[in-house]
Amino acid sequence: MKGSINMDIPIGDRQNKKFGSVTTKSGSNNLYVDFYYHGNRIVKSTGMKDTSENRVIVNDWLINVHRKIENGSFVFADAFPGVSDKEKSKFAELEGWT
Repeated sequence: MKGSINMDIPIGDRQNKKFGSVTTKSGSNNLYVDFYYHGNRIVKSTGMKDTSENRVIVNDWLINVHRKIENGSFVFADAFPGVSDKEKSKFAELEGWT
């Protein structure tokens, strides 16, 4: 699904400090991740319904994203394979891939 997140990224524990947020949008039953990366606000649908189990999964995923950003191993295109090539290219440049 376009804009969905790659849930294959290893899940971290919830003991880490909070980073970003897991939200919903009016008129949607899906969960969204909302965080900043290279000064850009990232708001993406997870494609997952808003349930307590899914909130735990997405929150763990977001914690792992934070860890990867902090240690320099986060790759936007790997985390969000369904985004446009233009958006992938933008972040590849910011990440130093081009």
